[in-house]
Amino acid sequence: MKWTICVVALLVSSISTAAQPENKVVRLGSTTSVKASGLLVLLVPAFERDTGYRLQTDAVGSGKALQLAREGRYDVLIVHTPAAEQKLIDQGYADRRTPFMRNSFLIVGPPQDPAHIKGTNDAREALRRIEATKSLFISRADDSGTHQKELALWKASGIEPLGSWYYEAGMPMDAVLKLANERQGYTLIDNGTWLANLKTSRLSALVEDLEHLGNTYSIVTMSRKQLPQLNHAGAAAFSKWLLSAKGNSIIRGMIVEGEPLFSLISP
Repeated sequence: MKWTICVVALLVSSISTAAQPENKVVRLGSTTSVKASGLLVLLVPAFERDTGYRLQTDAVGSGKALQLAREGRYDVLIVHTPAAEQKLIDQGYADRRTPFMRNSFLIVGPPQDPAHIKGTNDAREALRRIEATKSLFISRADDSGTHQKELALWKASGIEPLGSWYYEAGMPMDAVLKLANERQGYTLIDNGTWLANLKTSRLSALVEDLEHLGNTYSIVTMSRKQLPQLNHAGAAAFSKWLLSAKGNSIIRGMIVEGEPLFSLISP
C-alpha cells in the first residue's frame, strides 16, 4: 500500500513538473538608439510572431543597461559599447557578445554653424572649434554608448569640456535632439536616430568621420553560471532569430530618404 502511494505521488509530481509552462517572457535591455530609430518597434512583433515568446523591452543608455544586466534584470542585451561589453564578459556576467550591425555617429547643429565645423572630416577638430567659439554643445550625459563615445572624442581632442556652453542634459537621444532643435545647439547623434527624425529636425548634419565616429551594435547573452535564474533559453532564441535571415531582413529594410539606418555585419 505504501509502495502504491509512493508511486502515485511520484506520478503526480512528474505530471505537475511536466505541466509547468516554459518561461515565454524574454527581457531585453536595449540602447535607446535602437528604439529611437524605430527598429525596436519592428523587431518585437516579428520575433513574438515567429517564436511564440513575448519580448519585454527596456530602452536605456548602454551604461545603465550593462549595470542592470549585472543585477539580473535582463536576459539579453543590445548595446553599442564594445569595451564595456567585453568587461562584462571578463567579469563573468556575460558569456558572449556578437557584433551584428553598425552605423555611424554624426555631429549635427544649427544650419548657420557658428563654430564653422561644416565640411570638417575630423570630429576631433570639430570639437576643438566648438570649444574655441564657446558654441552651445548639448551632451547626453547619461553614460549611454553615445555619451561614452562623446567623452572619448573630447579626450582625443585634448579638451575637457567645461563652462556654460557645454550643457549636460542627462536625457536620452530623442529628448536631446529635441532640446538641440529648440536651443539650436550642437550634439552627437547616431545616424539611425538622425535619419528617423530628419524630416522634423531644424538642425543640419555637419560632420561625418568614419574613422572616429564608427558605431557597432552587439547582442550580448548573459552567463548561465553567474546568473542561472535568467531565461537563457529565451535569450538564445532571440539571439538566433535576430542573427537569422528573418531578423536581418528587418534591419536591412530600415531605409529613410533612400539611406539605410544600419548596415549588417557579416558573421
